Amino acid sequence: MILSGKEVSKAIKAKIAEMMGKCDRTPHLVTISVSPDPSTRSYINSQTKAAKKLDIDHTHRELETESGMGKLIEVIEESNQDESVDGILLALPLPEGYDKLQAINHIDPEKDVEGITATNLGLLFYEKPFYYPCTAQAVLEILKHYNIKVYGKDITIIGRSTTVGKPLDLMILEKSNNGTPTVCHTRTADLKQKIKEAKILIVAAGKHGVVETNMLSSDTVVIDVGINFVDGKLVGDVKRDKALEKEKNISITPVPGGVGTVTTTLLMSNVVSRCLAITKNLEKN
Repeated sequence: MILSGKEVSKAIKAKIAEMMGKCDRTPHLVTISVSPDPSTRSYINSQTKAAKKLDIDHTHRELETESGMGKLIEVIEESNQDESVDGILLALPLPEGYDKLQAINHIDPEKDVEGITATNLGLLFYEKPFYYPCTAQAVLEILKHYNIKVYGKDITIIGRSTTVGKPLDLMILEKSNNGTPTVCHTRTADLKQKIKEAKILIVAAGKHGVVETNMLSSDTVVIDVGINFVDGKLVGDVKRDKALEKEKNISITPVPGGVGTVTTTLLMSNVVSRCLAITKNLEKN
């Protein structure tokens, strides 16, 4: 079974349209980049297209490497202070010589629609971030949409990044989910055995082929978060055998058209959500 991210995204977009109708102005996203490489530029373009389709204003600020950290922080602070801006996205990676953590943590946590600042990640421990990391949230949204229960279930995560593996671990543990996560990585002993034992497997290792269909047990649910280019083709972390998937009754997200699609839509939802929150606050006052 294919767990299409497009179907999940469609449902989220319907909620976005409802929120948009209650906002007193057009939501506004600002993306910031420093000498973006082709893949980063492609990512920014995808945000532009997504915003346009949803009637969300989008401004892109692009700096050159020579601009330096001071200028980058200045641009971030300008967006922090601009009351018309609802969300700020800092495109990564940054060039050599830039301090990624310092730059990220200059973003106002209430405008951190990707949920990546230290404040939002820290608030995960208390189950109260302004925004959850979008990619990790996309994983749970897909499971929820397809009525795949995590409550009381053992869930295996491969990958320990700050954008997926680590926050997803905490999110699955939240009382609203009550799952039991196990976080693995490419250096985990007996990784193949853990893959075989998994019934819900989330793969976010950033390495194509870390999981192959023949490693999976029957009836496994696989959420493939990976984005890799192999021979010019976009693929996930799972090396797929579609015939074997059918034989084993594997449910899996495709790449492309899976987690990434939902991630982008959730980011836009966060932008609109903040705009709506400001609207409601103004109405109260």
